[in-house]
Amino acid sequence: MPEQGALRGVTCRLVPDKLNVLVESHGADRITLLDCMTGILPASGQMELLPMAQILYLTQELFFSPQMRGRDLAKCLCRLGGLRASHRVEDYQEGLDAREREMLAHLWDLKLGKASAGEPGGCS
Repeated sequence: MPEQGALRGVTCRLVPDKLNVLVESHGADRITLLDCMTGILPASGQMELLPMAQILYLTQELFFSPQMRGRDLAKCLCRLGGLRASHRVEDYQEGLDAREREMLAHLWDLKLGKASAGEPGGCS
């Protein structure tokens, strides 16, 4: 029996200079795709990726307290990237379109444990 790949016919487009979020219902295909994109698993076919310095891959093993708020995560990511963190949501909104600004403002004070990709006004 010929070997079948886990991901067949997958196409995704990452937009440079934007926050790209990959959402998938049960996680196995998303994790496999990210493992291929980061070189953890071998991949066949064509892949044109952003430079690794622009990719943040949060695995399922990384723990963020459900008590953390969106603003805490934003500051953490800035510090990890060597950027100056701010306490003001407005400092993170430059370059975002109106919908992205609205989503960021919504998530800014929301506890991570209460955030849901499917909630109205959330990251859908």
